[in-house]
Amino acid sequence: MSADTDVEPNAENRSVTDTSDTEADRSELLARIETLEAENERLRTAVEAAQRRQYRRTAVGLLVVGLLALAAAYVLPSLRTVLIALGGTGVFGTILTYFLTPERFVAASVGEQIYGTLADNEAAIVDDLDLRGDPVVVPTEGDAAPARLYVSVTDSGGLPDSAALSEPFVAGNHPGISLAPTGVPLYESIEDAAGTLPESPGDIAATVGDALVEQFELVDGVETDAESGRATLTVSGSAYGPVDRFDHPVASVFAATLAVELDEPVTVEVDDSGERGDWLVTCRWGDDVSNRTA
Repeated sequence: MSADTDVEPNAENRSVTDTSDTEADRSELLARIETLEAENERLRTAVEAAQRRQYRRTAVGLLVVGLLALAAAYVLPSLRTVLIALGGTGVFGTILTYFLTPERFVAASVGEQIYGTLADNEAAIVDDLDLRGDPVVVPTEGDAAPARLYVSVTDSGGLPDSAALSEPFVAGNHPGISLAPTGVPLYESIEDAAGTLPESPGDIAATVGDALVEQFELVDGVETDAESGRATLTVSGSAYGPVDRFDHPVASVFAATLAVELDEPVTVEVDDSGERGDWLVTCRWGDDVSNRTA
């Protein structure tokens, strides 16, 4: 009896000790998580504040240059016209820089990861449905406007009308899938910034290339080339990874812009040039596309 009496309290003591250790470890882990979350939030706030300060300093610099130019205009009458123009530009730039400072900064790597997940999901759907047609960006009207990305079941066949393309799964005589291209919102941004886009394919390609570098900062550099029924972008330094992924924003905005502005279905091909990490994005329309889709 005495032996049993000695063992049972020891077992209970060990159980209580183990439970206490587990709770202590859990509390310590929760405390560390809370500390890391607080530090992460502090660092994020500090980075955003530093970038805002950089914009503010730029605004102050522009304001100083503008005011000095306006003051000099009264001292140097012979240069008054030029100095007033410079001063006005400086003040206007100050206003834009100060009030258009972004409040949230998202790293390119974060955007690339989000896009990559969506691209992999869409590519998996295309493979699972065994869709054999070439992706075509089709200008559309109504609910599907201004363009849709269509992939047909077979590698030869016509294109559905706008009403059919407004639904994600296309039935009828031209079965396939119809998706909103990632490049359509970017095309609309280019259109808003430019007001009126040029009419020739070469000028359209140049406009898209400039926007990819300067407006969206999706690539480091672009070279353009165009001829009858074809336009090509040579891009380097893609912020969103390999450009040959499904519906990549760089290729998509190029195809969507051409499709809408030329009012022609457009196919897009992407190849690794093998030089300096460049990618060749080639869009085709006209007879080349008609022969594939008719």
